[in-house]
Amino acid sequence: MVIIGVILFVAWVSNNPEGAGMLGILILILAFAVGGLWYWRRRKRIERARFHARNLGELLVLTPTQFEHAIGALLTSLGYREVKVSGKAGDLMADITCQNSQGLLVVCQCKRWGPGHSVGTPEVQAFIGMRHAHYGAAEGIFVTTSSFTAPARALAKQHGVTLMDGTTLTTYMQQLVHSKSPQ
Repeated sequence: MVIIGVILFVAWVSNNPEGAGMLGILILILAFAVGGLWYWRRRKRIERARFHARNLGELLVLTPTQFEHAIGALLTSLGYREVKVSGKAGDLMADITCQNSQGLLVVCQCKRWGPGHSVGTPEVQAFIGMRHAHYGAAEGIFVTTSSFTAPARALAKQHGVTLMDGTTLTTYMQQLVHSKSPQ
């Protein structure tokens, strides 16, 4: 089908050289429109995947980027503002930055780990260091689909880091689903 269209286009241009410029512009506009539509549909598909997780299993099948966006949506629903997902290699332990209700900087680290892989003190310690030394953030939130070891929990408590494990995430998701259900 495309080959026939190309052959017809070449034949038309060879018979009508004065219209070729205008046709080229129309094709360029069409290409931008198709590209824009593709981009918009792709973004909508990603948003649907990341905002509709209802349980821990659905979070675990998300890509790391989708998981970070889902956590960003959760933070927004919890009242945080200016939520920005920045997670990528070299993000310096801040997958998400946002502001709390007082407008102070909050950094969030996300780990989409399987249930058998707990977050330990090395990860929490690195997060605490970057939260204070690099970001100077007022608040730190460490999120995992897994769990935290007891020493990691103690260290986080000592430094005022909010921890959200898989159980906590499940509770929040269930509350969100019920709050969005029609009464």
